Amino acid sequence: FLLASPVLPQNAQLQHATDEGSTRALLVMAREISRLETIARSCSLGLIVASFPAAIAAVYGVGVNRQSAASALAGAFTFGLYSAVSAPWWAGDGTSQPAERLERSCMTWLGVTYTIHLTWELGYLVFYPIIVRTPDSPWTYAWWAYIDGGDLRYSQPTESLLALEALSVVNGLVGVLSLTVWQQNHPGSRARCQATLALMATSVVHLYSATFYFATELISGLKNVDTSTMSGLWLKFIGSNSPWVVMPWLVLQWGCNQLLPNLKQN
Repeated sequence: FLLASPVLPQNAQLQHATDEGSTRALLVMAREISRLETIARSCSLGLIVASFPAAIAAVYGVGVNRQSAASALAGAFTFGLYSAVSAPWWAGDGTSQPAERLERSCMTWLGVTYTIHLTWELGYLVFYPIIVRTPDSPWTYAWWAYIDGGDLRYSQPTESLLALEALSVVNGLVGVLSLTVWQQNHPGSRARCQATLALMATSVVHLYSATFYFATELISGLKNVDTSTMSGLWLKFIGSNSPWVVMPWLVLQWGCNQLLPNLKQN
């Protein structure tokens, strides 16, 4: 879905078309999406996925410095994520309406963030007793690359941090279910409106979690973040977490765009 099937622009006529006619219309519109946009999004997401095994191989296979590899990983993650969600704007064909570009951007973001919740964060929540005890193990480097300099709280997790991670996992499960319902129902239907509200709700949770996460560390004086290096503070702590402060606002705007026409009709 993320790599090959960009979200399609809405068309009011599709609401009254037959299933077969709707399918043909959707396929036609799919071909109108810029190939460059699809390639840009695919490469950006591929960079994120490939950066983790590449960093592990560099550290444990070639002997690259752990901190250097972690900095490169954080940079690739942040750049790849922002590049992927902004692809409809800088790599689009120029004919899409702003609302359509916003929709494709938000759908990419939602797919990525739910995937992170159900992989990196769920993995940490399940295996953190082992992760914190084995910082030099290759398979735990996916977490220690962030912990080293980014946030030492993950090396000695408190109840509040574990609660935040658990909330993120639940948010991811709700998001995946809502995104599935949204995709399977036509524009204007009650089910799609309800799914849109649920997706907006997950973004509110993102804002709450990210604000709490940043605020608690700022209040403590950034004692768990390596402020002596650009990598620790700007790449890991701020850069890699900033999308969860920026993107939820765009999702809320997109959701309003989806719901307001239906409210006016009703």
